[in-house]
Amino acid sequence: MPLSASAFAARADTGPMKALFAAATDEATIEVPSPAPAAAPVGTPSPALLAGHGNPRGSGPSPFAAEGRQSSSLKGALDALKADRYQEALQRRNGLGDPLDQLIVDYFLVRSGTDELSSAMIADYAVRAPNWPDPELVRTRAEEALSRERPAPDVVIRAMGGQATSPVGVRLLAKAMIARGDVNGGMKLVRKVWHEQSLGTSLQSAYVDDFAARLTIDDHLERIDKLVANNRFDEASALRGRLGTGPRAYLDARVAVATNAGNAGQRLAAVPADLRKRPGYRLAQIEEKRREEKLDAAARLIESTSRRDIVDGDAWWVETRIVARMLAEQGEGRKAYQLVTIGFAEGSVERADQAFHAGWFAMRYLKDGNRAARHFAELETIATTPLSLSRAAYWRGRAATMAGHSSEARTAYNDAARYGFTYYGQLARVAIGASGTGVARAPTPTPSDRAAFARNDVAVAVERLISSGHKHRIATLLSHLARTVPTPGQVVLTADLADKAGYPHLALMVAKEAQRRGVDVGRLAYPSNAIPHSAKVPSGLDRAVVFSIARQESEFNPDAVSPVGARGLMQVMPQTAASMARELGLSHSAAKLTSDPGYNATLGAAYLSKRLGNFNGSYILTFAAYNAGATRVQEWIQRFGDPRDPRVDAVAWVEDIPYPETRNYVQRVMENVQVYREALGTGRLAIDTDLSRGRPS
Repeated sequence: MPLSASAFAARADTGPMKALFAAATDEATIEVPSPAPAAAPVGTPSPALLAGHGNPRGSGPSPFAAEGRQSSSLKGALDALKADRYQEALQRRNGLGDPLDQLIVDYFLVRSGTDELSSAMIADYAVRAPNWPDPELVRTRAEEALSRERPAPDVVIRAMGGQATSPVGVRLLAKAMIARGDVNGGMKLVRKVWHEQSLGTSLQSAYVDDFAARLTIDDHLERIDKLVANNRFDEASALRGRLGTGPRAYLDARVAVATNAGNAGQRLAAVPADLRKRPGYRLAQIEEKRREEKLDAAARLIESTSRRDIVDGDAWWVETRIVARMLAEQGEGRKAYQLVTIGFAEGSVERADQAFHAGWFAMRYLKDGNRAARHFAELETIATTPLSLSRAAYWRGRAATMAGHSSEARTAYNDAARYGFTYYGQLARVAIGASGTGVARAPTPTPSDRAAFARNDVAVAVERLISSGHKHRIATLLSHLARTVPTPGQVVLTADLADKAGYPHLALMVAKEAQRRGVDVGRLAYPSNAIPHSAKVPSGLDRAVVFSIARQESEFNPDAVSPVGARGLMQVMPQTAASMARELGLSHSAAKLTSDPGYNATLGAAYLSKRLGNFNGSYILTFAAYNAGATRVQEWIQRFGDPRDPRVDAVAWVEDIPYPETRNYVQRVMENVQVYREALGTGRLAIDTDLSRGRPS
């Protein structure tokens, strides 16, 4: 059985849990404010955190030993775990002779969240697995286990060392601090969670039970604002019973506006005057004005709001962007520019988006290349991924061209062209006259790559999971390897493990994870064997387009099923599949959409070819329709012009797509096509031509 709290308390100052939070970061850890015990500096072991549950590296009795032992294989232990027989899994784990096999079982036991594991066991695992995946989840599980054990307040404070990672851990630590007289310190922790995090209705209720006497109406209203911004309406509504008449009206108004309820205007009008001063109320007003297409009124509310007064800057940025794009569409480009230069955005993604829109609007509506270039240069300082870096550099080049600075434009295009697998990197390569994408073949692992990989216990664990019949468990381990192995060759070896398991979508995931952190994996990220040769592609349809759509739709996962029911490689809807099967003279089987990748790709390619014909061969419109539907595409043609018209800037038209998901989709598929043409030998870089397809010859 798990170690008791008394046994835990008896050994509180040394041991493996001291290391459990050693890698805690500012993002992962909530630190106790003074006058509580000071937190250890980030990146160093905290004082005695949950310490004393056995000794590291086997220098004392393992906390797992008390569970008993049953002779077993790795497969037997994992089978028991799969059946939720946790006690048996622990006993079989103890019967394993290989420490790595034990570590594999421990990893999945910790991930499961079973209450059969004590905080001591999780601590012991953490010391033996310092380089394994999910350290933050491990810390969270340790806090959950400690909470179940209910140690005395002094023990909690000493054990956690002034740090908590999870809302459960914060609740435990704050209660202990309050019990020992540090009310201000404990409530500071509580308020940080209460104002910023979703808890689920059950844990939220527990927080209310524990801290209601010290949480104010302002605390609840701030929580409501955050929950509504994150579409957590059930949690927000669960607070109604804690609110008076006025705050209830505020809650009802915020939810009504966010859900576009028919009575949203009435709900806003029912909010008392004193609560209308809250930034959340003003944000709801802006959203309602925008839906009523009263854009000038919405803009005035945005402009009259101080950055200092708002709570969730990213939510304000999203609403500002929507209003600004609508104003720009109505010919109010200068006003749109003024709005997007208000500095609401806080997160790096949102700040990058804001910098892009400022540059984009300065170029397009102010015709000011110099000003636009400054915004795009700012974007480059924020950007961290190849997609955003290439976007920033490409538009900096366009802005420099507008301003008449040809040398600066060439430099910017060269910067973007380094990322030849990206949409804007490819446009930049066309601008400088490059003949291809520059994406090379997949790297070849060296002997040293293979030797190092063979010593990597996570990689060996994946091999053992595959051979033991538990290959369905390998995804998190592969993702960890993709983010941590040091060379392109070892990324290839990681992808090979996914292929060995028969999971091409995981091989692609590995390559994309590595690519995002700047590892050049070449065409490893564009597998050419993921669609069976049995798939029939209509004549006139480039096979590279079929691969590109499948890569974006399902990442080549033949079993993928979307929330709306789209299925398989090409994410074909069942009714569409039935219709295409009839047109092709094939017998239809809904089951084959996920069991037969060739069948799915045949139907998906036929549908894609049909859509391409409907749009006179336009790739832009076809890709947009595949994602958002033909009806919306026709609407966008009416609003923004027709990209098949030579007078319309096709690159600008794609940026005009109002749905970020569809805009991203078109760009990603278009860039995929360029690389797949080279990989499949069906053509070369021609993204400028592809963007113009469907225009009169």
